[in-house]
Amino acid sequence: DDPNVAAMARRTPATVLGYAVGPDHHRPNGLRPAVRATDVVLDDRGRASFRLETPEGSARVRLSVSGAHQVGNSLAAAAVAGHLGMPLPQLAEALGELTIRSPRRMDVYDRPDGVTVIDDSYNANPASMAVALRALAALGHPPTGPRRRTVAVLGYMAELGHHERGGHEEVGALAADLEVDLLVVVGDAAAGIHHGAASREGWGGEAVRVADQDEAVAVLRERLRGGEVVLVKGSRYRTWEVADWLRDAGSRRRRPVEAAS
Repeated sequence: DDPNVAAMARRTPATVLGYAVGPDHHRPNGLRPAVRATDVVLDDRGRASFRLETPEGSARVRLSVSGAHQVGNSLAAAAVAGHLGMPLPQLAEALGELTIRSPRRMDVYDRPDGVTVIDDSYNANPASMAVALRALAALGHPPTGPRRRTVAVLGYMAELGHHERGGHEEVGALAADLEVDLLVVVGDAAAGIHHGAASREGWGGEAVRVADQDEAVAVLRERLRGGEVVLVKGSRYRTWEVADWLRDAGSRRRRPVEAAS
């Protein structure tokens, strides 16, 4: 689906396998996908189901990991497995059994008070921030069931060079466009995220800047009432401390916290 990546096909003598999401249409540089996903649908947990189209036929796949971007990840694996001879029924079944293997990467869990946490705190760049925010929006605005309040705790993205300011502002703007209800921006280096969100006129959410992880935890301790969806993400600047607090605090709660009347 990416013309920049597809253009690399002519630069290698190796076998090139393409994969794509969506119906068949003209692909850049004539690269035809070995596999594709069609009829992609997300459930209330942000897990995708789709029809896997291959030269051997098609099969329905239901992923057990959250995030629409996992469709592309699973297609890359499917292209290689199919090329090496894995039969289609076995391949479709195996894709449905995939689980998260790396810690702090799209680890979605529920607390006893109904708060759903997306711990994606291992690392961050503008692209991964975008897919994580869309996963947050998918869980907060499910296709069925009531809308849930969404909270994003976002930290600094490192190694962006001259794109540092613009990259952070783009992430904040996207958070506002996705109607995140509460945006907690951690650290001065991530201030561009706050600026980007504030630049979106008509956004009904709130952006809060805090100095460090402890202040972020204090905001969550005060604001969470139970039932929210919370994303935690940043470039390894102790962002996981917020995710760990959410997990530890949640394990001590046995019922939702009621708002003061």
